[in-house]
Amino acid sequence: MASTFPVNSVTFFIVLLSFCILSVTQSSTIGVKYISLLLEIQDQERALPSVQLSAARGVLNRLIPSHSLSFEFRIVSKKCSKSEIGTLISKFINFARALIL
Repeated sequence: MASTFPVNSVTFFIVLLSFCILSVTQSSTIGVKYISLLLEIQDQERALPSVQLSAARGVLNRLIPSHSLSFEFRIVSKKCSKSEIGTLISKFINFARALIL
């Protein structure tokens, strides 16, 4: 009778561990459907690029009207990677510095 106790506790531990792992894997995918739906709705309700640009200019005009003409806004494609966006920004900064000098 004493020999079955360790086997039962090990079996219980393995079953408990497998339930924990299964619950974690299922819970990690629960929100994917909802997030995907929200992203689709957001894409459908997104304003036109011209409206986005005018809104950005309007906000900048209200925040720093004296420097608002120093900024240039462009809409960057979603397909651009972070490194490409960083390259665009650094090229623009270098170009602006060359104009100042």
